[in-house]
Amino acid sequence: MSYGIDPQESSPGHAGASAPSFTPAAYGRQPYPYPTGSQPGEPVTFAGAVRNFFRKYAQFSGRASRSEFWWAYLAQVLLLLAMAVVWVVAVVVVVTRAENSAGGQPNAGAVSMMFGLLAVISLIGLALVVPNISLTVRRLHDTGKSGWYYFLSFIPGVGGIILLVLCAMEPDPSGAAFDA
Repeated sequence: MSYGIDPQESSPGHAGASAPSFTPAAYGRQPYPYPTGSQPGEPVTFAGAVRNFFRKYAQFSGRASRSEFWWAYLAQVLLLLAMAVVWVVAVVVVVTRAENSAGGQPNAGAVSMMFGLLAVISLIGLALVVPNISLTVRRLHDTGKSGWYYFLSFIPGVGGIILLVLCAMEPDPSGAAFDA
């Protein structure tokens, strides 16, 4: 008797005979190993997407669902928008204080604070580069594409748009080949 097949369904005269739907895994391995975190294609909440974004910081194998991808990008946009608002407020404060001062020169402490803030914003942006690339690669895997498609983003003008369209595509079952 074959493992996982009903003997009545596997008889030669049975009209609905089909191949077994389950193949046992190799000894000691799970049949479908998935990376830590959410399962591929599993919708996640905003908090779950942000948690996966940082938990899978440099994990380039596996897949990311559309909800995980777009929630993480929304979080990045909100973070960068908040930092831009703080930067603009700092610039306005420095310029306003410079206009109100007797010599018309900005305060050295305010200018150094403004450039320190710019350095912090730059470091945060730099820290988000690797998880951003890994999330995009995992999203490409979920659409059945190789992670090397990420390099399309370097085509001037249209590369980012092409990558955006690829990341917005429906999940493809052939993406299971990229599961680690």
